[in-house]
Amino acid sequence: MGNGPFKINQISLGLVVLTTIAIVWFELGMNNTLVITPAESFDVWATGDEENQGNSKADYKIDRAFNLHCLISSESTFDYPYCNFFFALTDDDSGVDLSRFETLEITVKHKSSQPDNLRLYLNHFYTDKKNGIYPYKLNLHRLNTIGSNQTFKIDLKDFNVPFWWVCQSETDNPETELTNVKHLLFTTGESRVGREIDIQVKKIEFKGKWFKKGILYQSLLYVWLIWIVSQLLFSFFNLQRTSARLRKRSKDLEKSNQALDLKSRLLEELATHDELTGLLNRHGLKQMLDEVLADYKNSNIPFSILLIDLDHFKQINDQLGHDRGDDVLKGLGHILNGRCRTSDIPARWGGEEFVVVCRGSSIKGAAILARSLLKEISRTNIIDERQVTCSIGVAAMEGEDVDQTFKRADQALYKAKEMGRNRVVEAE
Repeated sequence: MGNGPFKINQISLGLVVLTTIAIVWFELGMNNTLVITPAESFDVWATGDEENQGNSKADYKIDRAFNLHCLISSESTFDYPYCNFFFALTDDDSGVDLSRFETLEITVKHKSSQPDNLRLYLNHFYTDKKNGIYPYKLNLHRLNTIGSNQTFKIDLKDFNVPFWWVCQSETDNPETELTNVKHLLFTTGESRVGREIDIQVKKIEFKGKWFKKGILYQSLLYVWLIWIVSQLLFSFFNLQRTSARLRKRSKDLEKSNQALDLKSRLLEELATHDELTGLLNRHGLKQMLDEVLADYKNSNIPFSILLIDLDHFKQINDQLGHDRGDDVLKGLGHILNGRCRTSDIPARWGGEEFVVVCRGSSIKGAAILARSLLKEISRTNIIDERQVTCSIGVAAMEGEDVDQTFKRADQALYKAKEMGRNRVVEAE
């Protein structure tokens, strides 16, 4: 048992170290990339605007870079004559899930004889598209080029779907989709002016992590939750064992008390017990309270107090006589002796007032016992002439002087009397 906390601290420290390593590794490593360079065997092709009755011409070659030469013709029925430069992202007909990447890094050089810019598309193909104008969705990002070599670092979240495409398509989802992208496409700018354009693409690289940051932190959270729950369960079972030891200790104390010398017990009876009911008297209860207070202070064992007062007891004495009043007191004492637990300490406080010290009980547990006693007293035919009831105030020890606990129990008892008697009230 002595090594238990040490081992727990070691495991906790190990989890802290592993969590730190995982986070640092994620931030500095775990990189997932898709690179398209002239050295890679991806399909590349170029087209003009012939399919839109245009006369623009496109030609490309691959050396140390991907090179596109385009002659934009203004003699076209199409609003904006263009050239396209296609890059296949895979070497087969399948698409690539780009949602697992975060950024796109492109190194490109763009020259034009007239003002021009570049449009960059990621074409998401529908796997279940049956009808409609477009079998794919255009995800667009515009590049502001200046003619010299430039490296663009683009967050994939910055791509958007052109409004005109949404209007002409049959999709009900205008948001960007990147889960099945087959083509990366460079397209010349939107201008009717004839011009000569050269585009040189040196590098295309998609960057991301092996898995998303949310998955990492969620996994770490689950690991810590499992560890915390296991520690709670360990503490619970350890508490159960401690409780069992305390119950055994209580039984051992009871057996030790039974072994006391008979003469000493008789003398103690005379000094500490009420002659009429056989319960502890006030002096005897104070001695027992010293032990209860010591357990509370040294071992943090809680206790609560029930203050019991017979309802209309004076009327019983006045109308039926003191002998019948004594029978009621003895009957109540018998019920307390029979119904209280071995750990409880019932006593006659004086007159028609009784006390039960509930050792090891919170106020809720003591209140359950009080209601059980209340029910037993009211349904027991203590005397034949009338039904006997009582009122009970309950208070728990809260680190105060024990006299304050009795005072709060007395206030709760007084409130029970005010509320009509024959009831249990817990102290605030």
